[in-house]
Amino acid sequence: MISAVRTHLHHRLQIANKRFQLGVMRGDVDHHIEFFTQRVGFIDAELQIFVIEFVVTHAQRVARLAGINGIGAIAKA
Repeated sequence: MISAVRTHLHHRLQIANKRFQLGVMRGDVDHHIEFFTQRVGFIDAELQIFVIEFVVTHAQRVARLAGINGIGAIAKA
């Protein structure tokens, strides 16, 4: 009977140890998740600016290829 009590106590200590490890790990993961969400927000903003710049420069390039000058006058090549 005494050995059974020791076994149960040993298991309880192991469970307490695992809980502590998971708690420490959770705190570490929370820190990393917060860091990555900030980075993703920054990257998303940068990509949106890049897309806007790409659309504007593409429209300007198409206008040049079509030979459009001024307010709609078409130049002869």
